[in-house]
Amino acid sequence: MASDKKSVVFPALLFLAVALVLTAAASVRAQSSPPPPSQNPCPSGYTNSLAFVQGTAEYLLRGILLVLIPTGPVTPGTSLVNCFCYPTTNITINALPPLPPVVVPNINGPLACVQAPI
Repeated sequence: MASDKKSVVFPALLFLAVALVLTAAASVRAQSSPPPPSQNPCPSGYTNSLAFVQGTAEYLLRGILLVLIPTGPVTPGTSLVNCFCYPTTNITINALPPLPPVVVPNINGPLACVQAPI
């Protein structure tokens, strides 16, 4: 009778062990797969240049490069590993008359980010 219990318990335990291993492997595979092409890997933007610098490090760890483009807006592309970030506001510098004011992009922020062309 004890031998019958062992012959039933061992296959059941083996089945549970294999099921756990397969579940864990599927979970790891799901976490490490790249985003599908329809997903945008880029952040929407940053409030200032300090947040951009911090975000650059965070995204680089994910394998995504954030590139600061000094002028914008930038036409979005489809890259899954490169993002272009650009200023969304300008700074006006008043010159002495008769020169007109000079308008330059405000690279200190806020910044918008889009997918780079491939």
